[in-house]
Amino acid sequence: MRILAIDTSTMVSSISVLEDTSILGEYSLNQEKTHSELLLPMTDALLKGLGMQLKDIDVFAVGMGPGSFTGLRIGMSAVKTMAQVLDKKIVGVSTLEALAYGVMTEKLIMPLIDARGKRFFAAVYKWEDGKLVNIVEEGLYKLDKIKEFLGNSDQKYMLVGEAINLVQDEFNGLDNISYTHASLNNCIASNIAVIATQRAKDEKFDSYFDLAPNYIRKPQAEIDFGKNNKKS
Repeated sequence: MRILAIDTSTMVSSISVLEDTSILGEYSLNQEKTHSELLLPMTDALLKGLGMQLKDIDVFAVGMGPGSFTGLRIGMSAVKTMAQVLDKKIVGVSTLEALAYGVMTEKLIMPLIDARGKRFFAAVYKWEDGKLVNIVEEGLYKLDKIKEFLGNSDQKYMLVGEAINLVQDEFNGLDNISYTHASLNNCIASNIAVIATQRAKDEKFDSYFDLAPNYIRKPQAEIDFGKNNKKS
């Protein structure tokens, strides 16, 4: 089974192709260009490098958020279109789950994604019997609330995600937390592919008609629109 996974939930465009249990290729870029400029050329280049075409893919997987509103829309639209046109299966995977999936530790795992304004998309996971289990649901949390939560806990935590660079000074002095190294903090398409493989084996597919980005909160444009309506 060949799976093509795409993640555009952060500043990094990340694409991976997995066949059975092997990652055949991966392409990730962190640039100022938008995902709409990068995604299709990157996908084309990766498949050509592997001697494949889109029709050779059995399952398409996509990071469904939370994360960048624009990025999520671009990635989700691209994957849904490819799956629908080729009549292939599709799987949506949580961005936070995919971040946590790359961290093998006995500690609790907290993935963080910057939501700006000292707010972060976060959750807590742990490994149990070889499975990653969500124990604190995904949400949008203020920095001070995350610090309070960690400071009041008697558990040890491993924090993962590029957003950890934004919190380390704030969390200085908390001796129950540690941080992953840079190679685990983004480029998560391969993790999405591995998670999607298991779901495909369990026949847990999504519908490309119903699958939608998980924004957690409304896009700023919608928030502003709501404010404007209240003033009128």
